[in-house]
Amino acid sequence: MPGMGPDYDYDAEGDVMMAMPQPIFEVTRAPGLKVWSQSAITTFLRERRQYEDKVAEQCGATGEVEAAVARSVRSTIEPRVLEHVATYILKKKVSSVTDDMLLAEMRRKVGTMMNDRVPDVTQLFARELKMDLSEVDVEARIASYLMAFDRLIEDNGLTGMLGRDPVVGNDGRQRMKLRCKLLLSNVTPEMLKIDLTRLVDLTHRGAKADDLALHDLMVERATRQQQYHLMQAEMKQNAGPRPHEKPAISKVPQRQSKSQRPNKPQPRGSNVAGGTGGSATEGKKADVMRSLRERKERQAERVKRVTADDKPTFRNAVINGVLDVPFCPDTGSDANIIGRPVLDELLDLIPGLPTHRMEPPMTVVAAGGSTMTCHEKVHLDLQIVTGAGPLKLENIECLVLEAPEEELLLGRTTLQSIGVDLDDIFEQLAQQHIEEAEAQADDIPTDHVEVLGADDGEEITPLLHTLVDDAIGAGFDATLADDLRELVVSYSDIFRLRLGRDEPADVEPLDVRLVADAQPYRSGVRRYPEAQRQFLRNYVRELEAAGLVERNNNSRWSCPALPVAKQGTSEFRITIDYRPVNKLTVPLAGAAPNLSVVVESVRGAYGFGTFDFHKGFWQMPLHPRCREMFSFVTEDGVFTPTRVPQGASDSAVHFQAQMNEVLKDILFHSVLVWIDDVLLYATTPRAFLENLSKFFSILRQRNLKLNAKKCKLFARRVKWCGKVIDGEGVEHDPERLAALQKMPLPPTGAALQHFLCALNWLRDSMIDFARTVAPLQEKLEHVMRERGRRKSQLSGAKLSWSDADKLAFQQTLEMVKRSCKLIFPDKGATVCLFSDASLTGYSIVITQVRRWQDGAPVEDQSHELLICRGGLFKNAQLNWSIVEKEGYPIVKACNDLDYMLEREKGFHIYCDHSNLIQLFSPDREVKQHIKGKLQRWVLKMSPRRHSL
Repeated sequence: MPGMGPDYDYDAEGDVMMAMPQPIFEVTRAPGLKVWSQSAITTFLRERRQYEDKVAEQCGATGEVEAAVARSVRSTIEPRVLEHVATYILKKKVSSVTDDMLLAEMRRKVGTMMNDRVPDVTQLFARELKMDLSEVDVEARIASYLMAFDRLIEDNGLTGMLGRDPVVGNDGRQRMKLRCKLLLSNVTPEMLKIDLTRLVDLTHRGAKADDLALHDLMVERATRQQQYHLMQAEMKQNAGPRPHEKPAISKVPQRQSKSQRPNKPQPRGSNVAGGTGGSATEGKKADVMRSLRERKERQAERVKRVTADDKPTFRNAVINGVLDVPFCPDTGSDANIIGRPVLDELLDLIPGLPTHRMEPPMTVVAAGGSTMTCHEKVHLDLQIVTGAGPLKLENIECLVLEAPEEELLLGRTTLQSIGVDLDDIFEQLAQQHIEEAEAQADDIPTDHVEVLGADDGEEITPLLHTLVDDAIGAGFDATLADDLRELVVSYSDIFRLRLGRDEPADVEPLDVRLVADAQPYRSGVRRYPEAQRQFLRNYVRELEAAGLVERNNNSRWSCPALPVAKQGTSEFRITIDYRPVNKLTVPLAGAAPNLSVVVESVRGAYGFGTFDFHKGFWQMPLHPRCREMFSFVTEDGVFTPTRVPQGASDSAVHFQAQMNEVLKDILFHSVLVWIDDVLLYATTPRAFLENLSKFFSILRQRNLKLNAKKCKLFARRVKWCGKVIDGEGVEHDPERLAALQKMPLPPTGAALQHFLCALNWLRDSMIDFARTVAPLQEKLEHVMRERGRRKSQLSGAKLSWSDADKLAFQQTLEMVKRSCKLIFPDKGATVCLFSDASLTGYSIVITQVRRWQDGAPVEDQSHELLICRGGLFKNAQLNWSIVEKEGYPIVKACNDLDYMLEREKGFHIYCDHSNLIQLFSPDREVKQHIKGKLQRWVLKMSPRRHSL
């Protein structure tokens, strides 16, 4: 080549031949920094490292000097950014700033949290860190997961808190422990996370603070689960339809009738017998007739046909937290079924899982009529994955089927225990269809919701006259009937049949306060069945038209609307799930009145009236500044209420407080109020009219409305707050007692809990309650220790009843029959306290005697029952001495029931332990040898006027 000189070698084309081969590299561009922000610097440093690695590799191959090839950090920073950093951060001249200074400042900035704010790392990683389950390669999936984790750490300046720096000292170990905890808490699927959590807690504890060990464990367990699922999928694909599997069905299009089919001329030379020519023989005719008969017999079966494309749809359930299997709810099966292959796989994961041999074996009938025998059963904990979250079922009994079943079948009994009952669903659908048909016959639209609209006076007035007639029929003084009628009709404006377009009540609005740092909650839109969708649309439309709610799609808050079916009907009522808001609410101070105390105010009453506020909460105003937080969402939008919402934690307390304020002038003198139920009373007919007039006048002034259909103007005895009240005392509703007496043995722990809670409502009127109910209470406690104390956990706990348990249940029902009426205390009566104790329990009975006969034995006096109490000794109480056990119920009665015992004349105490006379007798001094709790009890008793 010209000009190169003789020192070079040339090839045939005249080009200079290189002494050594030279590699060809792509142009390596250095990253730039245009913004001095944490995220931009983090990206710059990450790309800078990659750039320097490429340059180092290139220089290693070419022999070039790396410092001469790579661009400096200064040259890659935007000049204005460089000037700002030098002047205001490094406080140096731009010319004196070096790459080391810039890199040190960058690492300092990205190594600290943005704005020195410590983020909620749990929420951060739960929101941003996801495992890509579409990646079949397990090692690649875990690697992507860990790299995404480290990138999140860098992007958020959490390197010092969660980075992979060497572990030095306790701080380093805590950092690595938190790193492993976050890695583990965001693993998916759920089955893998549960499996890893158990292993880390029990057998691989080193992985709690070692991400290398955790990585190896994640790869190992994920690979094992992936192998199982791939094998299961292959088995399903290759097995084909099983003989015991119910095939999917689809309807075949109906054949056209003869009149619908076009007439098709017969080809020449053919006949209906199918011959090719000439007349058919007798044999051919017989074959054709037989074929026609067989076809006719099979015609009924041709409405369905099996299709290979339609396959049953299965859901997923996690067994004992380690094995994810498909399951199918089968209401046609009485028992739960698990196949042998699934159980074997479960035993590999949980070697100590107990199985039980069944004697005798149980025979099950499979689809198609074939029978199979189950020799074993196993109890499992299930977690069913649903769109709303996991549903947990504990201690579910499953029969082991010796067949290649790869899914779990949930039988009818288990489904009913969680509220899935096809019979009930069909009954509701049938009832809905009946009502739709009746409404169609009456030309009434079924989707109309009668909740709002102004009441017609012609509709209210006849109903008020009926209320007056009922009051007279119930015993109200006939001479004052006209006065009663005139009074009620004159206040017809305070009665409603439907919630009208009325102004809110003249009371203090509800003002809800939130806890500090409360963040708005916004729910997504739920999916509703068609009937509920139509109900919500019409109901909310009418609420909006009346001004009770306002459309507010810009609201930062929203809770889901939940239509709930009314018991015994196909109608719905709207409820709002305000639990997220309630958790953030500072509760109002307030309490409901003690009914057992305030109800004594009605002693000696001539009669009663019961009144119910119409949609009471909808009448209460809601403060404008807290309306938005009670917004609810439907598929039509977000709506904000202008009145007090039902379901908010402060609603009931606020309503009770406002009613106490509104009725304060007549409260406890002529009315009692419990939330929105009012009891009015008086001692004479004339006083009753006066009290009724005052009550109506207050409601008119405060713009409060009553439900005309739920009011009773007068009765000698009424049902109020679940109890029957008259002028003498309180007794329980006979209908409720009769229902309790007819109850069968509770089948589940939840049913037993419900039964005992109902009995607790009656305990004050039943003697020897604690001892009688003790065996049932112990049975429930035993179930709670095994299954948990929540109702949802107890619903799946089936109970077995021994003869002793059945006897205890029967004795409890007999005790319910003996429930007594409790008489209101009379200030002038003599009060008697009877107490007794045994080694295990105690009882208290308080009575009153209106006409005390001096000199007559106490058992000959005419006693009226005031209250019964009792209990069992527990823990250290069981070790008390006899005198302590005998004295305890007396002291407890004086503490808990002092409102009954405190009388001007004092009260009498009767017991069967003579030593208590020396202790509690008011005319004896405290002995020197009495110490401890006995001495404290004596001092408590000393100021009370009593005789023993």
